Amino acid sequence: GAGRGRYLHDPKELVREQMAKIRARAEGQAIYPFGIEGLDFFEDGKPRLSLGAMPGACTLISALSGSGKTILTANLALGLARQRRRILWGAWEVSGGMNLETMAVISLGWKRGELLHGQSPSGERLTPEELVIFEERMHAIGQWITFMKNPFRRTTGERLSNERNLDTIQAHIEDSGVEVFIADLWARCLVEDNPSDEQQALFRQQAMLEETQVHGILLHQQRSKDVEQRPDKRPTREGMKGSSAYLEVGD
Repeated sequence: GAGRGRYLHDPKELVREQMAKIRARAEGQAIYPFGIEGLDFFEDGKPRLSLGAMPGACTLISALSGSGKTILTANLALGLARQRRRILWGAWEVSGGMNLETMAVISLGWKRGELLHGQSPSGERLTPEELVIFEERMHAIGQWITFMKNPFRRTTGERLSNERNLDTIQAHIEDSGVEVFIADLWARCLVEDNPSDEQQALFRQQAMLEETQVHGILLHQQRSKDVEQRPDKRPTREGMKGSSAYLEVGD
C-alpha cells in the first residue's frame, strides 16, 4: 500500500506469514540448537534454552574483558558450523585469523598455549604432517564461517556515523547470505556512544536481524569497577556497560 495506511497489516496476509513461521517451527527449520552438549537440552531431551539460534532473534553475551567471551563464542560458532549453518563473524576485537586458529585448536582437541609456542599436543615441535592437518582443519571451518575485518575508522577524513557503520554491517550480512551474524565486540561499530544514540543503534541492529532473518550473537563488556565492588563476581544485567537497551534487544 501507499499513503497514510501503508504500515497497517493486511489481516489475511498477516495470518499467512505467521502460519508460514509456525509450519517452519513444526518442521524444525525455525529454531535450531547451538550444537553444544548440555547447553541446548537437558538430559531428558527437553529444551534448556527458551530459544536457540532463531532467525531474526538476538543472543547477547556479556562478561568482563578477558573472561572468555570469544572462546565461548568460538564453541557456539563451531557447533553451528557442524550443522552446516553459514556464519559471518565480525572480528573487530580479536582478528579473524586468530579466531580461526582458536576454533581449529578446539576442533582438534589441541592446546592453544602449546600451539602459540609452535608445539604439537605431544609437546614437540610441530611436524610438517601436523601443520598440514591444522591447515586442512582451518580450511574446513572456513567453508562455513566467514570473517569480517573491522571496517570502522579505517580511512583518514571519512565521514563517521552510527548509521554509516550499520549500513556497512547490513550490506555484509546480505551479501554473504549467512544464517548467523556474530559481532565481537558489537560496540566497536559505534561512533556516537551516548545512551540515546547507542539505544537507537541497538534497535536498528535488532530490526536488521529481523529483516534479514539472521540470528545475531552480540558480544558486550561488563563494567570492571562494578564487579570489583561486589563479592559475587558473576555478570549481572545491571553491570553491562552503556545503554539499558542491551537488555531489550537480547532474546
